Amino acid sequence: MDGRDKPGHDEGEAPSVMKVGISTPAFEETLMPDQSEREANLRVLADRLEFTVEKIGEHFKLTRTSDVSRPVCEDGLTLTEAEELLEAWKLRGFHGG
Repeated sequence: MDGRDKPGHDEGEAPSVMKVGISTPAFEETLMPDQSEREANLRVLADRLEFTVEKIGEHFKLTRTSDVSRPVCEDGLTLTEAEELLEAWKLRGFHGG
């Protein structure tokens, strides 16, 4: 018996199919911090990099005036975009360049 005669099996389909890259909500919860934890981490990193953070609705505004020739201000950012912007500054070093 090769599995092809089992109920619900389609003709052209392989008898056993392994799905890769699919995760369950419980699995994601163990790997991904929740929104409030991500926001807290964002604020900690922003503080270390001398950015101020304002939350406007579901979006964020990041501003830095310290050690820059003119203020750096990005607004209308999603949480992911704000995290990415701060990570880029972190990789460039404290001075931002």
